[in-house]
Amino acid sequence: MTNPFDTLRQHAREQPDAIAASTPYRIASYQKMWSRIERSTARLQAEWVVLPGATIAYFGCGHLDALVMYLAAARCGVRLLPLEHPALREAARSLLRDAGATLVLHDDALPVDEQALGVPCRPLSSLIATPCRHRESVQEDSAAISLLEFAGEPGDASQIPRSRSLDALTATALACPAGHHVVVDALFDPGVFGPVVLATLLAGVPLQFTPNTR
Repeated sequence: MTNPFDTLRQHAREQPDAIAASTPYRIASYQKMWSRIERSTARLQAEWVVLPGATIAYFGCGHLDALVMYLAAARCGVRLLPLEHPALREAARSLLRDAGATLVLHDDALPVDEQALGVPCRPLSSLIATPCRHRESVQEDSAAISLLEFAGEPGDASQIPRSRSLDALTATALACPAGHHVVVDALFDPGVFGPVVLATLLAGVPLQFTPNTR
């Protein structure tokens, strides 16, 4: 099966200036996106010392930087608990406790109460935006659990998230055509992340993030 990390590195090497993903305000080439993944990997691993097997959570509305965060975490052997839907964020304290989360990363514009959550919180920009003085040193394992996925009704805080590896998500992606390449809603929903996001990236087709205006 396709190694997703090798495939993204190959895209960055062979078509560095090709568009990997775009938003209404930003465009990221494969080279730039992979560089941000490496920077984020180094920060998680060496600067913030988030250890393999740890769980981090994400508060936000999935976009390009959240995708970079996930891929960096997966390279470090770190699990991501995505809390994109408002109902999930309302139940965050218990979800974070049950998952054993040690860190929350959140969109800069989204207010969080660190004291109420009981977990250290950092803006997502602090992971990606600035240079990292450390170098990454990882042993990538795409078979390791990297995503705690809410598989039922989107935003249902009563469900128990299932554990998914990047290999399992890639298998889903490879079974889907890369024709649906627009992300409007939550990035990490089961019907979006594997079938749309990974399928598009691995196929070398530009991924487009479009805000939901409904």
